[in-house]
Parts: sequence; structure tokens; C-alpha cells
Amino acid sequence: MQRNTLKWLFWASLVLALISLAALAQVDSYLKTEASPLGIVSFELCAYTQSCSAIVASWQRVAQPMAGLSLGLDYLFMLAYPAAICFGLLLTASLVPSRWQRVTVLAAYISWLAGAADAVENYHLFQMLIGAQESLHAWSASIAATIKFAVLIPTLVLLLFNYLVFGLALRAQDSVTSKNSGASA
Repeated sequence: MQRNTLKWLFWASLVLALISLAALAQVDSYLKTEASPLGIVSFELCAYTQSCSAIVASWQRVAQPMAGLSLGLDYLFMLAYPAAICFGLLLTASLVPSRWQRVTVLAAYISWLAGAADAVENYHLFQMLIGAQESLHAWSASIAATIKFAVLIPTLVLLLFNYLVFGLALRAQDSVTSKNSGASA
């Protein structure tokens, strides 16, 4: 894929991810209760604390539809954030030393696993939200959320590392080169 196309895809998916994240954050403010202090994240990981039923019960009138809205908006987010990470890593792959390029490209494609795990998680969370038996869905949702975070955190760290260490160094080098060529002209 051409670098300009990758840049366009990265920025488009990043903007979409940030817009959907802002919407999710707004909706999440309705989901923070004593039973779910982290809002939807508390629900995503509720099997670990055996609090799924308590969270759904604490949401009652306004918060339950907002939880459904959050899960719906998350489907847009789960397409946008892996795309932004993937395209960002593919962009930085050409900047890193050759021994890191394979790791970076592999991480780029693995980032889609976070989105897939997010979809599985949302299915099970929605089932609990509409009253399905918690025992059938709590652990599936929490394990999928754990997989999502286990993929998401290292790929984001790698993207930031690649950009900060190699991307900024390349920009600084390009800046010095252009100043030197301008001074000799």
C-alpha cells in the first residue's frame, strides 16, 4: 500500500475513533454508579468481581438504554480504533530498524484481534443487558474484554514508541538536513 494512502487511512480512522470515543465517554457518564465505578468497563469485566447483575440493576431507567447506546456506538469504535492502530503501525514500520519491522507489521495486523474480541464482548454484554442468564454470558464477555485489552495495550504502546523514538528522530534528522542544504545554497 502506498504511504499516502496509508496516511489518509490512518488519519481518517483516527478521527473516526476519536469522535466515537468522545461520544462513548459522554454516554459513559450515565453508567458510573456505585456498582459500576468505571462505567461500561466495570460491566465489561464484571465476571471477575461477580457484579454483573448488580451493575445491570444499578442502571435502571435512564442508564440501561444508555448502556445499550454505548454498546451500539462501540461497534463503530471497534472498527475505527483497530484501523487507526493498524495503519499507524504500518506507517511507522518503514521508520524502525529492520529487526523491528516484522514485529511492527505483525502487531499492526494483530490489532484487528482487539476489535474482534470487542465484538464478542459486546454480544455477551448485550445479552446480559436484555436479561439473559448471567452465567451464560458473564465470563465470555469478561474473557473477550481481557483479550481486547491484552492486544490493545501493547499495540498502542508499540505505536507510540515507534513514533516517539523513530518518527520524531527522523523528523529531526530531516529538519537538520533541510537546514544544511538551505545554508549551502
